[in-house]
Amino acid sequence: MGCIAYAVHNSLLDQLTDMLRSARFQGFLRLYLQVTSDSFKFIRLDPEYDGLELGATVEIYREPLHQLLYGIARRKFAPDLSYNIVGIAVRLYDLIGISLEIPDVMLKHYWAEIDIHSRGASTARGITVKEARRRAYRSIERLNQPDLIYRT
Repeated sequence: MGCIAYAVHNSLLDQLTDMLRSARFQGFLRLYLQVTSDSFKFIRLDPEYDGLELGATVEIYREPLHQLLYGIARRKFAPDLSYNIVGIAVRLYDLIGISLEIPDVMLKHYWAEIDIHSRGASTARGITVKEARRRAYRSIERLNQPDLIYRT
């Protein structure tokens, strides 16, 4: 059960997948990266449910990913994006062990935003997107956090 995300490094993939599974995440996932000559940085993580995208801007906080995916979901607005996003602040410092930086202006022309085919795939037997979305929202509702924002 959970989401399998395809990323650059297998070690990162394994950690991310384990954390998503521990959060009982179901659905589709896309990772956006900034790529330089010698490293990469996360920009955004989008869980996608049947056309609905939940954007997540990356911030530097020392908290596990799964706590933030469903624990703290606050409305945020990011520059240079064509759609409003429900920000799920994703703290990846502990996950990948490197310092993450947000550029002054997101997605400057000298940064390459790469969609590395990092879509996730639900792993249950023949699960549909509708069922994956239902399970994800059910997980969110169970948290009972006062500042949690979600759409049904």
